[in-house]
Amino acid sequence: MGDRLKARYREAGVRGLVHRLRGPPSPRAGDVERRDRVCALVHTTSRDLNDCHATGKHREVEGLVVSRSTVRRLRRGRGRAPKRRRPPRSTAPAARAIATQPASRPGRCPW
Repeated sequence: MGDRLKARYREAGVRGLVHRLRGPPSPRAGDVERRDRVCALVHTTSRDLNDCHATGKHREVEGLVVSRSTVRRLRRGRGRAPKRRRPPRSTAPAARAIATQPASRPGRCPW
């Protein structure tokens, strides 16, 4: 063990070995009041909106400038599942159009 760590151990015991920056809040963490306001809006007025649409509504209506990823993180952290995308169509549109076109003359190919 280095001399610096031994000195800190003698001065403060085991607690002296813990990193000194451990504990204070992150400077990158957002404002607590703003976070609580966004969480309240996400669970009330923008409950049925997806993350992108909710972000735009917060900006337009409430004047809250919050990124989509922040809304997503807060929503997932509170247990809200993401809105699911529609399943893909079963057939290609061109094949579906050809299959539904009536034949111009019986026994002939429609194209």
